[in-house]
Amino acid sequence: MLDIAKSKIEETKFIIKNNSKDQINNFNKKDKINKFEIETIIEKNKENYQCYKVYVLVHNEKNNFKLESYVFKQ
Repeated sequence: MLDIAKSKIEETKFIIKNNSKDQINNFNKKDKINKFEIETIIEKNKENYQCYKVYVLVHNEKNNFKLESYVFKQ
């Protein structure tokens, strides 16, 4: 579960750094890999306009895992 969450965080960081603000705002993506459901959410940080908070939630029937990261658009 940790590996899936880490890879989704890295994928989302790439999306933030390489796309326009319109494509990033209100980003909420749901995927399914094997028996795991993955939800990726991007929130814009209100204190810093170049900063985004990324949540990745991975869960299956028995376990839940949440990973958070901050990303600066450059």
